[in-house]
Amino acid sequence: MKVETIYRHLPVSAQNLALSFKGHQLKRQRFGGQFSERLELAMQRTNWSVDRVEQYQLDQLNQLLSHAKTSSPYYENLLKDSPRKFSSLSELGSLPVLEKASLREQTDAIRSNAFSKSSLIKINTSGTTGTPLNLGFTPADLQERHATLYRFYAWYCIHPGVRNARFSGKPIFDNTRNGRVFWRKNASGNQLLMSSYHLHPDNASAYLEALTSFQPELMDGYPSMMCFVARKIVDDGRQGCVKPKLIMSTAEQLDPSQRSLLEEAFQCPVANFYSSSEGAPFITEAPNGELVINSDSGVFEFVKPGTESSAGPGEFAELLVTSFTSYAYPLIRYRIGDTVTVPEKPSFSSFVTSMPVIGSINGRRDDILWTRHRGEVVALNRIFSNVPSTILESQVVQQTPDKVLFRYVPDIRNGFSLNHLDSIKHEILQRLGPVEIRCESFESLPRGANGKLRAVIREF
Repeated sequence: MKVETIYRHLPVSAQNLALSFKGHQLKRQRFGGQFSERLELAMQRTNWSVDRVEQYQLDQLNQLLSHAKTSSPYYENLLKDSPRKFSSLSELGSLPVLEKASLREQTDAIRSNAFSKSSLIKINTSGTTGTPLNLGFTPADLQERHATLYRFYAWYCIHPGVRNARFSGKPIFDNTRNGRVFWRKNASGNQLLMSSYHLHPDNASAYLEALTSFQPELMDGYPSMMCFVARKIVDDGRQGCVKPKLIMSTAEQLDPSQRSLLEEAFQCPVANFYSSSEGAPFITEAPNGELVINSDSGVFEFVKPGTESSAGPGEFAELLVTSFTSYAYPLIRYRIGDTVTVPEKPSFSSFVTSMPVIGSINGRRDDILWTRHRGEVVALNRIFSNVPSTILESQVVQQTPDKVLFRYVPDIRNGFSLNHLDSIKHEILQRLGPVEIRCESFESLPRGANGKLRAVIREF
């Protein structure tokens, strides 16, 4: 029997213990080893000159390229004709783009053989394409990523170990079970994990009382989830009854109206944050509102969607990312599928003077679905983590509150069977409740005007 199956059948108190045990493991992985030293160095780099940061970027890029060329079968072939070292960051554009399909199809070839697979910290992500990716980090890379994250938190006086409430799309209990406890506790991480699949108005008071009792210093996750609680606070006239030091918005685009609502309800700063499960570099919002490109974490290239041509000032741009914390599965010029707006004029942050800023973060907002049984349902893209490998692409379209269309591209050559749709139907029912589900096969799924596949669509 799978661990997940056993967990789902445990009582709430035992689930809290299980999550706390897992939290202890994560705490050691993220904050053990050389985390403290890495955080100190990350803080120091914010005081460097522009030239020193750019030289650091170039050194890190050459180190990553050398590593990939000598330890990854995929890059050994791809980089065989590239120079031993680049003399400027602009030379990165001479290398081919790593498309998401290539990362998915050639994961094993891309993986560095410098590390045993068992030594890696595994991750899986669906992104916004409905296509699962199974990757991993080295312990050193994971600690470096958390050092960069906690440098951002330090701007708001947030330190490791503070009380935090997480609003993410990961199911934390079996949604078919009855009860009024829509959260679980990770004692090791001093964390309250909030369910994203019970955002019905009838449950708003329960969510609010849990937060009021816990009084988190940090809230992070999907802004649409946090706005669900914020609306209840404002409607009840209880502004500031929960007052964290910071609300961090991630995984969805943060609308101005959402920011305003969160600030009014929780009486604290709201900051945008960009990275990815795959390991993309970071963009973080400074206390003065600037979106700072953390250029010591990697290289961002801004291109016209679906091309390799540079986007111009003020233009909508797709990201190509090269990550300095992707040594297990090197990400070099990876077309991640996320979009930003290029600033009208290139400029550096007035808060972190050695690092540039971006105009806005776009294109990371999943459609929020709604059903009569569950109310608002966010983060439905999480179901794609369980899509069988015999489904190449998939998309959920909610046509009415009671009808859902599941579109998919089957991989006939690798043994696709209609039975493989059963697990997807189960996942949809878990999150939406009793709805009619129709499945439709496609040779390829339609893209939007920007060339991007939307994994979740609401048509009403």
